[in-house]
Amino acid sequence: MSQMRTTKYAKAYEYYSYELDTPLQAAPANNNNQTKTGYKFTVDTSSASESAPDWYNAFLEIDLKINKKANGANYAVTDAAAIINGGFSVIQDVKISFDGTRVLDLPAANHAVNIKNLTEMSDEHAKKVGPRQFFYKDTATGAVIQKYATLNLDGNAQNIAPTDNANYSEGFTKRQILLASGNENNIHLPLNRFGFFESMEEELAPNGRVSIEVRLESDDNVLFRSNAAAEGRYIITKLRLWVPIIKFNAQGLKKYLEEYLKPHTWSYLREEIVASDPLRQASGTFRITNAVKQPRHVFVWIVNANKFSDQEQNPLLFNTYNIADQKYLTKAQLRVQNGERYPDQQLDPNSEKTRAWLALQGYSKFATSSQLFGPAIDLKQFQDRYGILYFDLTKQTPELLTRTTGLEFEYSLDGATNADYYIYALVLNNEEVSIETIIMTTYYPYGVALSEGQRKKLAKAYASHSAITLRLSHNELSGPDEMMLTKTQLNRIKKAAAGGKGVDLKISKTQIRKVAQQGGSLFSSLLALGSKVLPKVIPTVTKFATKALPGLATGALTSVGNFVTDKVLGAGLVPNDKIQQLIAYKHLLTDKQKRDIITALQSGGDLKIKLTKRQQSGGFLGTLLASIGIPLVLKALTGSGHSKKGRGLQNRRPGGKNGGALQNRPYWEGGPQPSPWFPSQFDGPVTVGRGRGQKKQKGEGLLLGENSPLKGIPILEEIF
Repeated sequence: MSQMRTTKYAKAYEYYSYELDTPLQAAPANNNNQTKTGYKFTVDTSSASESAPDWYNAFLEIDLKINKKANGANYAVTDAAAIINGGFSVIQDVKISFDGTRVLDLPAANHAVNIKNLTEMSDEHAKKVGPRQFFYKDTATGAVIQKYATLNLDGNAQNIAPTDNANYSEGFTKRQILLASGNENNIHLPLNRFGFFESMEEELAPNGRVSIEVRLESDDNVLFRSNAAAEGRYIITKLRLWVPIIKFNAQGLKKYLEEYLKPHTWSYLREEIVASDPLRQASGTFRITNAVKQPRHVFVWIVNANKFSDQEQNPLLFNTYNIADQKYLTKAQLRVQNGERYPDQQLDPNSEKTRAWLALQGYSKFATSSQLFGPAIDLKQFQDRYGILYFDLTKQTPELLTRTTGLEFEYSLDGATNADYYIYALVLNNEEVSIETIIMTTYYPYGVALSEGQRKKLAKAYASHSAITLRLSHNELSGPDEMMLTKTQLNRIKKAAAGGKGVDLKISKTQIRKVAQQGGSLFSSLLALGSKVLPKVIPTVTKFATKALPGLATGALTSVGNFVTDKVLGAGLVPNDKIQQLIAYKHLLTDKQKRDIITALQSGGDLKIKLTKRQQSGGFLGTLLASIGIPLVLKALTGSGHSKKGRGLQNRRPGGKNGGALQNRPYWEGGPQPSPWFPSQFDGPVTVGRGRGQKKQKGEGLLLGENSPLKGIPILEEIF
């Protein structure tokens, strides 16, 4: 995708800023903290037709300062007070949705980014990109800014070389200097530190409505100071979102529409942070997760409980090698639900520090692709501050690589502690994302004038699951043929109409299928084309109808005029081996639908499911049924509808006074009447309607009325 940012495809590449939906409270009163919730951005590019946002390079901009909580006074340059680790430390929780579809939901986002920065940035790399994020790695655990040790001189010593202060923290001191005297610091937090947006380096999302919600971390978990410095707070005076917009030239727009908006999938490493309850035990098993899809990397570390909600402590510096009461780990092993353990030979972190450290370097090389020089964390840093135990799950057997599984951390200490500690875990799992699922495109009805050839083209595309391009002249931009179009397509039509020009509309196969769900005369046009389309649209229905009801099925499915279908394909017969795909979306199902699924699984049979109106209007389950099940076009099979003259087989009334049921017959005036069809297992004629003047009886129907001889056919009873 990087090529799309070049002049070959883009005529402009510009950053645009977006303000918060609700203004920032930038001046809290004395003895008060700044509000930490309610921060939301909305980016709506739905109306854009020749440009697209570049979400990979989007970032949050913040201006941040610190001062004393009691009176709002600034810290002096001699006060040891700053914020912990970096700019991301203020982001406690972030949620991002694309057109209502959640693509990122990450509580403890600051912990996740901290681990990724520590393991994916070498010292050399951090010097280049760290300042933008206000990321300066600590070289000690305390809030100490004095670089050299104090010398006790007796008055006789001469030319004594200064001695380094072992507790001096270079990273903390840099942050302290920048924040002293009330200085505001401008900080950029790139969204591509999160896996989903990192994966967008080579992807472009369709235009739409994006919402970003941010919760800030508490002051006591962000401000870090010595005991001598007064209690403080951090204040964000500016919080803004920047998103670059690619404005395409003609070649770029063509490539964007043809390549980036076509249905496709890609994968990324999704982050999840899990923390244990407060612990004091000497050994145990920490259940990280009951079910995670395709886990690839797991990081585990320990933090003493006294590091939280205390401005004299830094919770982003770890205690893995200095647990409460000076305890240490003697066993560490990750157990996967299938029984496999990683590493296979359990690790003793205390006596095998180098082994544990080398394992972590294996991830750093993987993450940086060997482009950066030097380790992200050296052995001393690993032992003193950044004891991160890494478990590599990328080398599982092929059949396990695609499964959902549980994860447990088995551990032992050299004894029980006298104070609480927490076990933290960051899980990176392989998540697949589809351009169709992250963007739930909204379609709007719009009338155009389609020729018969264009309708046939649409029908063929619908049947073959392919995209098409409709070329509409200026006088075809309005008319009676209602289509369901995106805002971008509507804007292009309006622009063409205003300029007296025509327009080429690319209709994706996804759009054609969704149009069928949402209604509109486009689907009616597809259905009206009859036999060449429908056997492909609903192949399983056609297959069963051809076998069970060859005469009736052929007539019903090839008739032009009698086809009236449900507006939404709201029902389906799901094969037993496809039910699992529905289970993945159990949160969208009703209790009855869940019970029906259980019954089908227990019986080994297929599942008949009907969507509620609410589910139909949402569209997703209808799409899923259309892809894995059999749409139950009930009215088509029951022959209901209206009569319309035309070529081909028609439902029309035969001549004479009696026998007024609709029958399938060629529309040839005066032609021979076909013989009625008799199933081989029945002796009498099949009643497909009621005679003129007869009252309709309860339970009667074309196929499965109480008096129908077809009622005993198992496959029909199963569907209906």
